[in-house]
Amino acid sequence: MIAFDSLNTLVSPYVPNVPAFTAANAIREAARDFFRHVFAFQQEIEISVIDGEAKYPIEPDDNFVEVVSILSVKRSDSDILTHLSRDEHSQSKGRPRGYVGEHNKTLKLIPIPDKEEYLTVTLAVRPKFTAPAMDREAYEENAEALRCGALAILKKHPGTEWFSPEEVPYYENLFLEAKNKKADEVRLNHMPNNMRLEIPSFL
Repeated sequence: MIAFDSLNTLVSPYVPNVPAFTAANAIREAARDFFRHVFAFQQEIEISVIDGEAKYPIEPDDNFVEVVSILSVKRSDSDILTHLSRDEHSQSKGRPRGYVGEHNKTLKLIPIPDKEEYLTVTLAVRPKFTAPAMDREAYEENAEALRCGALAILKKHPGTEWFSPEEVPYYENLFLEAKNKKADEVRLNHMPNNMRLEIPSFL
């Protein structure tokens, strides 16, 4: 993990005398935006499937992040469940072959499981609004994008030494380009089924 309040050097050359907590807030906000749209910050969790129980709460491994999307559910790398666009509302039982995500942070397996097993769920996550830190690897792989996003935020601060509204569009465009590039990379290389299930109430 890397603390947000230790990251002011990411932006300080471009925003003179920026306080560490101000820089931390901007970098956190940029990270929340970036990882909401780009599924480069992922976690895997395991769920224990129970005979007769179709619904399972989805929670990330730590308290610093929140779930953006369910990327995959699988038994193994060669046995991946299908993301279904809608709930079939079937009462049939069997070996689950698909899933839907529900708005109350719940994964529903279809059909209803008829035996116990373990499934691996890959989640896209982002830092919480109150997170003091984030995963170091996710940060380091995307630091340049987060710098642009944070600078777009900081340059909007009136009454500061670094207030520069004319620079805001420049950094916003760089941030958007970085998001689009990373999103394409993640979609092509790291997402089974090449699809996502975005659940608005998670955000």
